Amino acid sequence: MIKQAMKRIDFPVCEWQDLKKRLSQDLPIYTTRIDREFGKYHPGEVLASELGVLIVENVVQIDSLDQHPFLEELTQEQCQTLRGYKMDLVKLLKG
Repeated sequence: MIKQAMKRIDFPVCEWQDLKKRLSQDLPIYTTRIDREFGKYHPGEVLASELGVLIVENVVQIDSLDQHPFLEELTQEQCQTLRGYKMDLVKLLKG
């Protein structure tokens, strides 16, 4: 039988501590994906990451930054990066 390699998702190092804390409390984590990663992840997928194994619970497509459900929590830099893109808001659970 041929084993398929697990798809990988990566996060900025500056976010690791907060993400690890949420996962240790069995809380979901969210990530916004654009550009080459838009459309890449799908519900039910099991992903490898520097945070351990993660499961994609849900993916919501967002057409513009002003529709982002966590807009108030995004930094200016994050807003600049996301502006002008369609995006996927990916909800992940600890695997």
